[in-house]
Amino acid sequence: MGGRHVNLTPGERPADVYAGVLEVVKRKVAADAAEAEGEARELALQLDGRLVRKVVKQSVMTTVYGVTFVGMREQIERRLRELPELAAEVEAAAQPDRQYTRLASYLAKHTMSSLGEVFEPAMVAMEWLASCASAIGHEAGSPVEWTTPLGLPVVQPYHKPRRREIRTVLQRLTLSDMGTSDDEPVDVRRQVMGIPPNYVHSLDSSHMLMTASAAREAGIAFAAVHDSFWSHACDADALGALLRDQFVELHRPNLLQALLGEWRARHSCSLGRGAACEHFEGRAVRGVGDRDDDTRPRRCSQPGCARVRWDGRGGALQLPKRGNLDLDVVRQSPYFFS
Repeated sequence: MGGRHVNLTPGERPADVYAGVLEVVKRKVAADAAEAEGEARELALQLDGRLVRKVVKQSVMTTVYGVTFVGMREQIERRLRELPELAAEVEAAAQPDRQYTRLASYLAKHTMSSLGEVFEPAMVAMEWLASCASAIGHEAGSPVEWTTPLGLPVVQPYHKPRRREIRTVLQRLTLSDMGTSDDEPVDVRRQVMGIPPNYVHSLDSSHMLMTASAAREAGIAFAAVHDSFWSHACDADALGALLRDQFVELHRPNLLQALLGEWRARHSCSLGRGAACEHFEGRAVRGVGDRDDDTRPRRCSQPGCARVRWDGRGGALQLPKRGNLDLDVVRQSPYFFS
């Protein structure tokens, strides 16, 4: 289902991921307007029939960047204020600002749940990446690293900022660096927030380089900025075929399985003792989603060890199931990369 919304499969017209999510949100709002009670029905009645694409676009776009509920609510509220019919009604209320916030909170909940329905496998993969980054940061005390399919190393350089206070005659100044020094502890929150978009960008850049190499071999002029690929008009169809072929070649292997294998090799017991290692101990902390009999040690006590307990955290680090999309259909999708 998710592949259809982003034009991975053939269609008579281009799919619009933002419109796709909006349709699910609109169905939820219409259902609340007809069947819900209390506040949900009140808010749904005010929004039903007035929602447009731009209301959810920014929230859908920033999901991969870890937008929070509060951030999504603020994004939606700004867009709601731009709807003339709604604005005329809300501005007439006793507390218009409060009403906008109520409406935006209601819509943010439906938008989040709708994203989970439209892109369930992708959301599961995002949660898995975040869980692995959290484990590497908390248990190994290391920044998240991986190797792209082309063999290029990637390191997330997020460390806690170093702060220094300077006192002068007039005031006290606090100076802090950008948190990139390897000598400082890793910033686990930023490691977790950064891994979904950074990993996806590393795959996108691999696709660009593979396409550039294939174009060179085919004698086709190639230029690119981010995800916009260019060539001469006479070579557009040939470039389109090349970039589809390279996309299929890139994503045919199980990339997440390879990523987990690299992480397990990098963050295993430094003494080679596995689960029996007596040095893997420390303060036991219950993790989100852990079973009642599951604990999450913070760090191996062996100096320099960067081990992660991959069987912990209530199974949150287990590899997600792969989807059933036939990648070969990408070659027949006219609006892929259009």
